[in-house]
Amino acid sequence: MLFRSICNGSIPSLIETVVSPSGGDGTYTYQWYESLDGSSWSLVSGGTLDDYQPGVLTDTMYYQLDYISGSGCGSGLSNVSEVVVFPSVTSAQISGDQDLCYGGVADTINIDVYSTGGGEVGYTYQWQWSSDGISWIDLTGSTSTYFAPGSLVSSVYYRVAVVSGYGCGPSYSNSVYMNVYDVLNSGVVGLDQTICYNTVPAEFDFTTLASGVDGDYTYQWEESIDGLVWTTITGATTAPYQAGSLTDTMYYRSIVSSVFGCGSDTTNVITVDVYEDF
Repeated sequence: MLFRSICNGSIPSLIETVVSPSGGDGTYTYQWYESLDGSSWSLVSGGTLDDYQPGVLTDTMYYQLDYISGSGCGSGLSNVSEVVVFPSVTSAQISGDQDLCYGGVADTINIDVYSTGGGEVGYTYQWQWSSDGISWIDLTGSTSTYFAPGSLVSSVYYRVAVVSGYGCGPSYSNSVYMNVYDVLNSGVVGLDQTICYNTVPAEFDFTTLASGVDGDYTYQWEESIDGLVWTTITGATTAPYQAGSLTDTMYYRSIVSSVFGCGSDTTNVITVDVYEDF
């Protein structure tokens, strides 16, 4: 028996007569047969040449050729040619969806479940990235069983393509998503004010709300008498802040921090100019 091996879903090479029959009047007709188990044979429709080209195969198949003497002197079967079809390469499984701050370093992505099939004999790996999870691009030099994305400034998908040592594949793993938050922006607080001596200014509030990261923030208001040295205002931890009565010109600002842990950003400064006592 002769055999050859192919990947699942591919076409084997031409099966042909390498030693011609002899005897009779030297003229012959041909009929090919095929089998799934090498025991029960079926006639191949149209297989009447001395060679045969099978189509796409997904199962191991056996082939045999019947040589029929043109002079009616009988017939003879060839040896059996086996086409071994490897199982499909299974998809690797990866995990590690992550939420990251802008410029944050992503954790290494590892293969949790490795591929099998395709004749095995080792596998090669190619990591790929995509901005939309649809169109994929190879990552140059990323051919290990793991991938370290490094620092990221935009959201991205990753997956790995696997090819068997026999060249079967590629099969593609599931994808993981690296969600990169936008940069934290503190927003803008209200306009400068001018008030009378020992009166209460209008409430300080945001005219443009904070943005970026995951939308969850904490606030800390600060005050200064010169706009240079700043002091934390105890208890002033809400987005709007109401100062008390003032007898001197004061400066105010708010530090907006990301609850997720993506740092903080400081707003513009509000000046409250206080007139001298009348």
